Amino acid sequence: DAYSEVASLFAEFFRDLDIVPSDIIAGLVLLRQRQRAKRASILDQANNDVLAFLSGIPVTRNTKYLDLKNSTEMAMYKEVCYYMLFAMAAYGWPVYLLRKPA
Repeated sequence: DAYSEVASLFAEFFRDLDIVPSDIIAGLVLLRQRQRAKRASILDQANNDVLAFLSGIPVTRNTKYLDLKNSTEMAMYKEVCYYMLFAMAAYGWPVYLLRKPA
């Protein structure tokens, strides 16, 4: 069970500290607030090139996106989609069964 594995991981990591689970949760909440504040301060700075954040990655004017009109990139994208089926079968078979039940 995933929860018991996470619990044992936290127990091993924090075994020498005298803390309770609510301390860990409070720390994670504070960390998230700090990350949001840091992103906001980066976006507010006028001297940097960051326009926004996408999944935690800064987006700048030089950010390159996938161009599916380019035949080379489209071929690479199709190859990734092909091999992703094998990855899903090996590592995510429950999801694969949900997507293809018959």
